[in-house]
Amino acid sequence: MQAEADGYGLTLPAEPVEDDDHWTDKIDLLTSSPVPWVSFTFGIPNRSVISALRRAGSTVMPGSVVDSRVETGGARS
Repeated sequence: MQAEADGYGLTLPAEPVEDDDHWTDKIDLLTSSPVPWVSFTFGIPNRSVISALRRAGSTVMPGSVVDSRVETGGARS
């Protein structure tokens, strides 16, 4: 990957950087201050996250056709 980064004058860290993008904080916020609709762009969260969002009053909407498993109960656990 460094070869690709070199073309842009970038230096990558020696080890991959783990970053969950504050996932838990975002889910906590959505369950404590629910919004009408929640969708996910990258993948399907586990069943407990979807259930918590629904209990909070949000409708969980698939982000793509592939993610339609959410509404049909096919979410990964």
